[in-house]
Parts: sequence; structure tokens; C-alpha cells
Amino acid sequence: SVAMVGVVALGGALAGKQLYDAFDQYKKEGKGLHMPSLRNAAQFTGGLGGAIGMIPTLPTQIFGAGLAGISQIPEVYDAVVDMNERRKHATKEDTNRMLTNVDMMGNPIP
Repeated sequence: SVAMVGVVALGGALAGKQLYDAFDQYKKEGKGLHMPSLRNAAQFTGGLGGAIGMIPTLPTQIFGAGLAGISQIPEVYDAVVDMNERRKHATKEDTNRMLTNVDMMGNPIP
């Protein structure tokens, strides 16, 4: 259908952009052939997954979605590390202030 062709075209454009960005980052990381960083490898894997997902068969779309999901691992890791750092630096006073300055629905009390 027309919608499926549009989705595949959008996926191809996004995969191409992601692969271009991953290759650009790879060039910035070093000269010549070298091992990419884990983040860069995840970028390449996500772009490859998007490209494979363009093939309109169920197995390739599932495999492509799985590979594209791998590219989210560094972002999830960063979010978890950031949340853990915030938790470490929060004081008991901060926590009490957050709990006492809100109503039952969690809205701030002026």
C-alpha cells in the first residue's frame, strides 16, 4: 500500500542519515581503519538495522528492528548513570522539600 511505501522510504532516509552520522563520527575518532568505540558501533548497528528493516518481509523487518534497538543501549546507559548520580547527590532535605511542597496530585504548592 501507499502507507507502507512511505514508511519504508522514511526508514531508509533515517537509516541513511544514521549511517552517515556514524561514519562521520568514526572518522573523527581516529585515522585510517581502527576499532570504533562502543557508541559508534551501536550507531552503525542501528543504521544497518534501519536499512535491513526496509526490506518488506516480516523476518527482515523484525531483525532490522532488533538491530535498530541496539543503537538505543548507550542512551539508556547514560540515562541510568545520570539518574544514579542525581540520586547520590540528593540530600534528605531535598527529598523532604520535594515531598512537602506538592499537593496530593504532585502539583507544586505556591
